[in-house]
Amino acid sequence: MTTDRTRYGVGAVPSIRVDRVAEHALVVSPEGEVDLASAPALREAIEDALSAVASVVVDLTAVSFIDSSIVGVLATASTDVARREAGSQLVVVSPPGSHPRRVLDMVRAATFLRLYDDRPAALASIGW
Repeated sequence: MTTDRTRYGVGAVPSIRVDRVAEHALVVSPEGEVDLASAPALREAIEDALSAVASVVVDLTAVSFIDSSIVGVLATASTDVARREAGSQLVVVSPPGSHPRRVLDMVRAATFLRLYDDRPAALASIGW
């Protein structure tokens, strides 16, 4: 399943793809600059994915910029997943050296997010 989420954010987000990678796992992949203007679209895409499956990977590989609002979206989603039944998972992919990763490292996101360098490692962490 691939879903183009351009209807969210009305131009603020070039694209948020949602790909089914397994029966119970989806990958949410925003592209471009993701900031305060596009935070609601990303939040909605993550919430929709989590309501459909147990495991969600948020892949920031194609993201060139994030701000603190996106850190907040990811932290809130992670907290929401922790409150769900056993088996629900949220992991984040952000390549080392990328702008998103530098921001996530600066706020020590690894203390509140399951953070991985690449998609294969993230998928392996959720058992796919």
